[in-house]
Amino acid sequence: MKKLHSTIKQLTLLICMLCTTSTFADDSGTCGENLTWTYVEATKTLTISGSGKMSVGNYPWSKYRTDISKVVIENGVTSIGSSAFADCANLYSITIPNSVVNVGGNAFQGIKKVIWLTNTPPSGWKYAKGTVNYVPNNQFGTTNDIIVYPFLSSLFEVDGIKYVPVSPSERTCDAIDCVYDESKTEVNINNSVTYQGVDMKVMNVQPYTFYQNPYLQKVNLDVSGRLSQYALSNCPNLQIALLGNNVTNIDDYAFSNCQKLESIIIPDAVNDIGQYAFSDCSNMTSVHIGDGTSSIGQYAFSGCLNMTSVYIGEGTSTIGQYAFSGCSNMTNLNIGNKTKYINPFAFQNCSSLSAISIPGSIRSVGDYAFYECI
Repeated sequence: MKKLHSTIKQLTLLICMLCTTSTFADDSGTCGENLTWTYVEATKTLTISGSGKMSVGNYPWSKYRTDISKVVIENGVTSIGSSAFADCANLYSITIPNSVVNVGGNAFQGIKKVIWLTNTPPSGWKYAKGTVNYVPNNQFGTTNDIIVYPFLSSLFEVDGIKYVPVSPSERTCDAIDCVYDESKTEVNINNSVTYQGVDMKVMNVQPYTFYQNPYLQKVNLDVSGRLSQYALSNCPNLQIALLGNNVTNIDDYAFSNCQKLESIIIPDAVNDIGQYAFSDCSNMTSVHIGDGTSSIGQYAFSGCLNMTSVYIGEGTSTIGQYAFSGCSNMTNLNIGNKTKYINPFAFQNCSSLSAISIPGSIRSVGDYAFYECI
């Protein structure tokens, strides 16, 4: 009797645990004759598994459309229904496996990044446009912002970063995606990466690689090329970004709206800083731009409200319009002795500046370049 009582007590405890867990349980179901779907709230990931066609028109994950941030379509799925993931406003990327042969209209409307692993475009692919499309050949001619990788099927992952070979003979690769995981708060992309015993030189961090990564707090980047557009944009918890001496360019919006980013040192090797590259990094207090940077794009540091100190290196020839506009706490500004052009509104509303020194190299200062400063 005592043993029975103990068993009942254990079962009761187990049922209570299951009931508690079910409140936060993953949601799942079927989405085709031989397909299942699973949504994991913790990672905001929707996974489609099984084999065959996706049901059209009835998408049980619709209630999560505004929450889904990643979709994993596993190999074996042969079709994606019309509007299957349309209006998933926070869906940053999706990978299309080789098995998909048909894509319905507006399937990925509004998605930032689409990675096509297939070498033969599936039927309907023209209606499945993302902001950036990584494709394995030139048959995807009407999609937006194509980046062609002939060896895209060789996509591989190391330490939470997904790389794709650029030239196997030269052993080069690019970083094109990442794992969005709460355990991956710090990321290192070095000048080379080793996979299955092969060392490959890392050339670029491609568009939207870390876009909206909510877990990222620190990055150390030393690729032998560029940090492409939106590569680390909208990462809400990114505090520290260390750039190595091999980085050559920081493209448009690369770090835009990283509101916890504290400061940045631009190495001498960086040739150009793109427009809006660090815009609205409202917690950034200082920037040091190396002597090799020739131009600072328009709005590059606009809206950096807590910026107090700016050093612009000797190699900078052009400061773009509105480049530092709205940096209202800037008190210390050093402009390099080789700067030639300060474009209109470049330092508009830097209202805390008490003094401005214009170097003798300046050829022109645009209208309202220092409007509302002193």
